Amino acid sequence: MDTSVWDRNELLDRVGGDEEFLTEVVRTFLEDAPTRFDELRKAFSRGDEVAARLHSHALKGAAASIGAGAFRDMAKAIEDATAGGQLERAKDLMARLHEEFQRLKPLLVVQG
Repeated sequence: MDTSVWDRNELLDRVGGDEEFLTEVVRTFLEDAPTRFDELRKAFSRGDEVAARLHSHALKGAAASIGAGAFRDMAKAIEDATAGGQLERAKDLMARLHEEFQRLKPLLVVQG
């Protein structure tokens, strides 16, 4: 497994080896991430840099909490771009964030 996409062992360590809790954390991430994506898209369509930064920050934190490094890094790039007033650049990065989510999702479904 490509640990740059998802490091299951990192999450397992984080939850104290509790497989049931790992499954619950993964399930919560998979349920929440699409809503966050939608809110981020809406923020971009309104030109709302503050909301875009908050939603990208939330996605970054959620990804970090489950050990999804590549997704976390892309969410951070979007957060950084919005913080720097580069909303168009941040919008352009959304496609790459979505690609990382598509790479991540099957790993979580199989394992979670």
